[in-house]
Amino acid sequence: MEEKLADMLEDNKVITLSKLMGVLEKLDRYGFLDVVNGLLEDEETVGKVIGAVVNDQFLSLFGRGNEVMDLLDLLTNGETVGALKDVVELYSTFKRTGIMEPLAGLLRDEELLGKVIGAVVNDSTLTLATKWNEIVDSLAKIDFSQLKYYVSAISLYGNGIRDPNKVVPIRGFMDILKLLKDPDVQRGIGILLAGLKELGRSYDASKL
Repeated sequence: MEEKLADMLEDNKVITLSKLMGVLEKLDRYGFLDVVNGLLEDEETVGKVIGAVVNDQFLSLFGRGNEVMDLLDLLTNGETVGALKDVVELYSTFKRTGIMEPLAGLLRDEELLGKVIGAVVNDSTLTLATKWNEIVDSLAKIDFSQLKYYVSAISLYGNGIRDPNKVVPIRGFMDILKLLKDPDVQRGIGILLAGLKELGRSYDASKL
């Protein structure tokens, strides 16, 4: 008994006990000990608390204390907090604008989700990704102020070949001569030649 008392009275242990008593005094002052005492008197509540603490999940979590601390350290990192804030704001925006519901429905539909992923991740899209810089460079060379003319030309050409009756087979030189008498054909050839002339004038093989 004397040895135990002597052991307890060592300087470092006395300091530790003093700190512990100080903590208990503060807890008592704030009323925390009264709450704990009340919980301990309620056997049902104590049973629930012990059941929550002493279970496989908690013991597994306790055994992975280092990993949990690493996770907490990551979550309290300034950059992580900022990123989480951005994610929450993005989620709130999706929720407010109604985008979240169809997106959640898509994620729940495995078949539809598989089709979407299959459409995005395939040989064509992967090839597109690898050639992305070249595509962007090519698009940068397009004069988008002339876009309406490109669209109009494609649309008019489509109208011309959509009706099979308008597609007349050319069987000889005489058929070409007959078509050349058509004012629309003459105008079309003129437009085509004007484009070819501009193409030839501006052609620079080194820039292709």
